[in-house]
Amino acid sequence: MTISVTMIRLVHDAYVGDNQLIAYFDLRLEGVADIKGCALVKTRDRGLSVWSPPCERRANEPERGIKFIGSLRKAVLQVAKQAYDDFVAHRAANTREVSAVVALVREIEQRDAA
Repeated sequence: MTISVTMIRLVHDAYVGDNQLIAYFDLRLEGVADIKGCALVKTRDRGLSVWSPPCERRANEPERGIKFIGSLRKAVLQVAKQAYDDFVAHRAANTREVSAVVALVREIEQRDAA
């Protein structure tokens, strides 16, 4: 089964208890399910974990939910961490490119002002 992250959104300064939310992501289990609203979490002992999305529950309805366990949990964590690392690296590269463009524009402006 192919597992992929289809969307990732970074979270800043968000905590649930002692756990820090790092990112929300949507997950595709190819041919099985699309799961929206998962979370990549830094645990209180500085490890990483993934949380499945909360399920809506109405009064007088049985509890429902999804829980990642075993090898699926490990695979989802690996894919989510890689997507996070790739996103952060891409964002940093874009920041460097923008900074280089800004520096070039300033240099041109200073030259033209002289």
